Amino acid sequence: MAGRPADKEREKDREKERKQTCVGCKKKFTKSDYCVICGTCTYWYHKSCAGISDDIYKCIETYYKDNNCTFWNCMPCSTYARGITARMREIEGRLESVEKHQVEQDQELKSVNSKVDATNKEVKKLEQKLEEAKSGSNVLAELKDRKARRLNVIFYGIGEAPGENPSIDERKTWDRQSCQNVFNALKLNIKSSSLRFIRRVGEKGEKPRPLLVGMENMESKERLLANAKYLRDTHLNKVGISPDLTPLELQEERDMAAEAEKRNKNLSEEDISKNMKWLVVGQKGEKRLFKGTERIQPGSQGPPPASQSQLSRKAGHPQQAPRERISSKRGLSGSESEEENQSQTRRPRKKNPKKTQQAPPPPAATDDDTSEMEEETSQIQTAPTPDEAAEATTSD
Repeated sequence: MAGRPADKEREKDREKERKQTCVGCKKKFTKSDYCVICGTCTYWYHKSCAGISDDIYKCIETYYKDNNCTFWNCMPCSTYARGITARMREIEGRLESVEKHQVEQDQELKSVNSKVDATNKEVKKLEQKLEEAKSGSNVLAELKDRKARRLNVIFYGIGEAPGENPSIDERKTWDRQSCQNVFNALKLNIKSSSLRFIRRVGEKGEKPRPLLVGMENMESKERLLANAKYLRDTHLNKVGISPDLTPLELQEERDMAAEAEKRNKNLSEEDISKNMKWLVVGQKGEKRLFKGTERIQPGSQGPPPASQSQLSRKAGHPQQAPRERISSKRGLSGSESEEENQSQTRRPRKKNPKKTQQAPPPPAATDDDTSEMEEETSQIQTAPTPDEAAEATTSD
């Protein structure tokens, strides 16, 4: 800390000596000497050493007094300033050329950017066409898959061939006879020998695997699917039948169910008051979204109202006896009337033909019933054929 004031004092002494010494002749100034200061390096010169005339000296002195600065420069500073000026001019020229080149580069860059944008648009168009081509190929593959499955049906819940390791022929015979038993239960004139193929789907486990069946034609398939709901009234009431759908069709039905659930969460108050909701209706493969009231399941309405005669029987009222036929109007005696009554009873009366009313078919299976049938895959042994039953009795 003590050395810093000494350095400042030395600097002040040097500055004072510099101001008192002429740079040109290295002599100190006297009170009678005329001197000037350089405006660039701030060194002092004698007027004679600087080569300044009296008129110029007066101008410099007047300007210094008025502005507290000078416009005069010494020879070294003037020479250096001329070199700097030339260098600056050269740099300015180069800078102008660089700016022109930069403008040209900017224009070229703009043109390149426009070309890149056009190329990107073309690439996007090509990518879109490629996606369309891929989607078209996917659609074509889906159509081929649906065409290959259009005659197929799937049986759920049919037990597999008994035994630890049944042979292939035994399994095929068992599955074919099981299909024939289903056709017989539905009273369909379809022979299992006309089926195109029969095979199990999936890996073998504790539960029986679904049975994939290829029907002979579309007519037999439609008849089978239309009558499949009547299996609930037979001993094969846990067997389910559905069309063979592609993975995309199954996913569409799942998405449809999810969409119905989503819409039901956002029902308006008016729809709720009217008991309206979104439902997935239709058979498998033909399902669609429908807004309506949920169908009441059969048997939920209670027993039918009793008739008047049933009410009277329950109340203990005796039934009135049928009125005897009065034959006195025809002028017959009691014996004659009895004989006539006996003769009339002997004559066969013509019965008026009445229109036979067909019993209504059982109610259609709902979606929940179908899903339950698909999930229910318990071992169901199909009924044996008459030949098998006869052989069993003979062996017994």
